[in-house]
Amino acid sequence: MTWRPQDSILPPEWEVVPGLLEAGRIARERDVAFSPILAWQAVDGTAGFTMVKHHGGGLVMAVDEVLGALEEMYGPPAWFSVTVDAYGRIANHETNLDPDDLRDLFAAGDWQVVEQLMVLVAARGSVGVWRQVYRHTPVDGWEWDEPEYMLNPVLPDNVLVEALLRHCR
Repeated sequence: MTWRPQDSILPPEWEVVPGLLEAGRIARERDVAFSPILAWQAVDGTAGFTMVKHHGGGLVMAVDEVLGALEEMYGPPAWFSVTVDAYGRIANHETNLDPDDLRDLFAAGDWQVVEQLMVLVAARGSVGVWRQVYRHTPVDGWEWDEPEYMLNPVLPDNVLVEALLRHCR
């Protein structure tokens, strides 16, 4: 499903997704080593974002720490999001592939594996996922598909979603 503002039946916090994807695109195009972006808005309207630096496999712990610190300073969030750079599949396949498998398949030229930005938005006790597939070649530069709301996202694991739900009331 391609999202258009006039079609939105989602809560207001979802309307920030185009801006979150734009920030992700800018960061991705400028930095080979993409750092996930955490954005949030507190109940009182205070908002901000930060890059989440982490070591391989430490994203969930890093996000947990940042969200914990934000909750201590500003109270429970009204909503928050994490934008990550990930490999994905064009279609939903019933597989047990982990991120390393997808990276290897992409490097081998599997046409069903794509590079994508994913925005996970947590609000009101649920997490929704958006993605924007991209390609980059030295000849053509950066090409970005239209953003998609993922009705049934297939994630390598649900550990990040579980961490987001712990902070989402």
